[in-house]
Amino acid sequence: MTGQTTHLHANCLVVLNCMNEEEVAPGLRLAHDLRAGVAREAGMTVRTVDCARPVELRMALAELAEAAADGLMPAVHIDGHGAVEGLLTGDGSLVLWEALWPLFRNLNVATRNNLILTFASCSSAHGIVDKTAADLSRPTPFLVMVAPQKIVLNGTVDAGFEDFYRTLIATGDINAAFDLLERRDLAASTVGEYKLLIAPKLFVLSAGKYIQQHCIGEAARARERNLEALRAGDRHTRRHVRNAIRGSQALYLREKYDRFMMIDRYPDQTGRFQINFGALEARIRRRARRT
Repeated sequence: MTGQTTHLHANCLVVLNCMNEEEVAPGLRLAHDLRAGVAREAGMTVRTVDCARPVELRMALAELAEAAADGLMPAVHIDGHGAVEGLLTGDGSLVLWEALWPLFRNLNVATRNNLILTFASCSSAHGIVDKTAADLSRPTPFLVMVAPQKIVLNGTVDAGFEDFYRTLIATGDINAAFDLLERRDLAASTVGEYKLLIAPKLFVLSAGKYIQQHCIGEAARARERNLEALRAGDRHTRRHVRNAIRGSQALYLREKYDRFMMIDRYPDQTGRFQINFGALEARIRRRARRT
């Protein structure tokens, strides 16, 4: 895989504070410190929005999408308690990840696939990856996502993300910023274990699941039987069905990738993200045979 863009394309950092007003909100401290320091020097605005209720969170994301269509390019940091199932808002409500993805997706489309999402929510990375973030028939909900895989501690998460954003704003280098976040986490001996995920990698993970679940082994044989029954086919039809299911999926992956990465929507981004789909499929099939 080549041509991955891992640099900041944002003119504003938006902190969505989903904490209860009686709790310490690390995200507000993060916004204050960045606003007074590196963000001001870089000419980047820093905004905070209180989202103690699900309706406020939905409204904030919808308004950001409208603003992005008019030229705002936000990086979004979500501060709140989290779980594998979803995000907890200050009023105690659980907002399922599945309910948030359409909102993130709309925002990312408006930013032309430049959205950076960071979460200070415990265990959110597993939920984000597992709860249908990658729908290969729809655009990716983010370009870059950073989230903790386990429990994070307040003192560590705010210091870690301050290091992350200070480096990101100053250099534009997401990988360098993430390295600092990980080092801060390791030095504190916490169990945060942050995950960095970029959209092309999310596509590869999901494409691998698709091929393993639908095009290999018993799953492929089951699909063949179902299609043959539907078509009541002769030998030629059965051979066509087998080839369609077991044969190369590279063209299918190319079409899905163009939609997922919004290349079909924004053709000028064709050279931005490049994958060798034949090599990708071969690697997936080799891995499946070993398992």
